[in-house]
Amino acid sequence: MSNLRLYADPAFLNRATAFQAIAACGLRPAPASRLGEARALAEARIGAGVAPLAALHRLRRLAPASILIFEERSGLTGVLGVLPLTAAGARALLAGALDLSAPRRDDIAPGFETADALYAMGIASATRDAARAVVSGVVRLRQAHAAIPFYARPVTGDGRRVLIERLRCVPMESGPLMVSPAVEMLGAAA
Repeated sequence: MSNLRLYADPAFLNRATAFQAIAACGLRPAPASRLGEARALAEARIGAGVAPLAALHRLRRLAPASILIFEERSGLTGVLGVLPLTAAGARALLAGALDLSAPRRDDIAPGFETADALYAMGIASATRDAARAVVSGVVRLRQAHAAIPFYARPVTGDGRRVLIERLRCVPMESGPLMVSPAVEMLGAAA
């Protein structure tokens, strides 16, 4: 089955199904008490530029499922941050004005089901199992919300490869953003 057909598969369109699929990957929403650890992992793997801890707490309050974690016996080994954006947030992102260090309520949708676009703000892992989990999780989120655009800004070669190969993202003409455009839903009314 092609990725476009998979993205448009109605089985992935139900929010509950999407979160069951994410849970099947071993991911769960990060509790507030784990955000510092999640941020430290992201900074260690991605480098400077990770949103400050206070901003992550605000993002979690605005969109509770936007920061997901993966844990193994050794502790927290994976983090996936995907923001549900409003139309204003998507415009701000494209204009280079989305400030994750001071997120605005008008830019962040309260949940994925109300989003106008998705933005992968961070994907980091410390082990192979965590890498599989976070990549599977972001793929499943993309599948569940194929009718809206998905944006990301890769900062590592591995991140760029995952975006191109697994999410079918393409570089945008201006700037470092990549996009996986919205997919017209199969069988949608004209």
